[in-house]
Amino acid sequence: MAYDEDLQRGIRDLEEILQRLDDRVKNEQWVKENAPPGAPSRIKDAIVGNFEQPKAAPPPQEPPAPAPTPGPELLPAPLPEPVPPPALQAQPVTLPVSPVQAKPSPLPPVKISALKQPAPIETPAPLPAPAPPAGPPPLPEIKDLPAFLQPKAEPLLPQPKPAPAPKPARKRFVINKTIIILFCTGLAAAGGVYQLMLNSAASRYAHAGKLVKDARNSEAISAYSRIITLYPRSIEAAYSQYAIGDIKALQGDPQTAIEYYEHYLVAAPDKDPKIASARFKIAELKLKEDMLGDAEFLYQNAAIQASEYAGEATAQVAKIKAVTAGLADAKKLVAKAPDKAVEAYTAIVGAHPKYAPALAGLEEARKALAAYNARPVKKRVPAPTPALIKSRIKAALTKNLQPPAPAAAPKTQAEICAPVWAAEQVQGSLSADMMFTKVKNNCDDLRQRLDACKEARDAVMALQGVPPEARVQMEQEIDPDWTLAKQVEQDDRIRKNYETRHCAELLKSTHN
Repeated sequence: MAYDEDLQRGIRDLEEILQRLDDRVKNEQWVKENAPPGAPSRIKDAIVGNFEQPKAAPPPQEPPAPAPTPGPELLPAPLPEPVPPPALQAQPVTLPVSPVQAKPSPLPPVKISALKQPAPIETPAPLPAPAPPAGPPPLPEIKDLPAFLQPKAEPLLPQPKPAPAPKPARKRFVINKTIIILFCTGLAAAGGVYQLMLNSAASRYAHAGKLVKDARNSEAISAYSRIITLYPRSIEAAYSQYAIGDIKALQGDPQTAIEYYEHYLVAAPDKDPKIASARFKIAELKLKEDMLGDAEFLYQNAAIQASEYAGEATAQVAKIKAVTAGLADAKKLVAKAPDKAVEAYTAIVGAHPKYAPALAGLEEARKALAAYNARPVKKRVPAPTPALIKSRIKAALTKNLQPPAPAAAPKTQAEICAPVWAAEQVQGSLSADMMFTKVKNNCDDLRQRLDACKEARDAVMALQGVPPEARVQMEQEIDPDWTLAKQVEQDDRIRKNYETRHCAELLKSTHN
């Protein structure tokens, strides 16, 4: 607890009051036990109210002999007024004998248990008897003056004892409002500095750029996305869209990269220096995805033509126009020379395998070529000569003698798709012709059917040689409720699935 001067002062005052009350009680007890029977009450009150407790109880004194007075009867003479000794006259303290001293004002009640114990009693040395003054009649000699009448240097009222020196304590910590204001202002300033320098959009964007330099692309995308979320209207958010587009393009995801570039174009302010670059990159990605029409339109954008990308964009437009011109020429050859049309379309598809108009034109040219090859050929019949007639007769006779050659059986779907699967497994990618053959003959669907038939065949083979009762016992280890009827029903379902899919014929055609 901190040191409180007012509290200590109050404690000292309370100790002084308790000391006075204690002295008063002791004085009253002493008066009751040691005062002469005829002592005036004012003397007793003065003793009780103004003097401290006697240091030692003197022996009881015999009352002085009364002086005889004339009269029919003898009355006890009143006590003479005590005369202070000479040594007491020099002191400022006098005994209140003639005037009646007023009683002290009552003090507040104090519990007896709270009274302080008196100090140890010390016996003072007795004073010598003073010589009687000249003039008034001598008073009877008092051999032993009571201790409470002996002169004392200290005042009549008890003095409070000095309080013990308090132990050194820490001063109370007082919070200074100015310090608090300055501290809060410093915190606010530090927070502002943190927001402006360390937690701002610019600082986050710079940190994400460092992640890109360190090839930590996934973390960079997260950092850029955080900027877009926290600061959606800032220029750093628009640039973050652009940066994510660059990363996605580098990772081989052109569609996502195009989306982020387009988001940047929406969020970027007018005349931003990166607008032309974003449009050019979108055009390049469109061209890479064989969307030649969209790419040509973007290359001719005013922003690109007015930028440093104008020359490269013009060259790309020329290439696209050459492709579209070749496509138009191939389309003209479909009716006249479908074989040449097929060659022209195949060349275009080889350079741009995802170009939809070229794929559609190649399909059309192949159909036209097939129709052209299937039409009957009209040949001019030469005039018969004797030699020609003989040769025809000989050929007819020879043809009739030899059995006719069997007609070539058409290839099955599995036989057509087998080269496609082999090329796909070896090369990892297919040429335009192989891709066309794969799509036309539904090779992917056939692959799925073959995989399903292999699983069904394995299930049917597992049923061979194992009676249903043994399989029931194995199943009951997993499902205690499994019964023979359920096992038979499951076996029938497996066989029916194998037969419904015609797996036997399908697997036989592929030699699996």
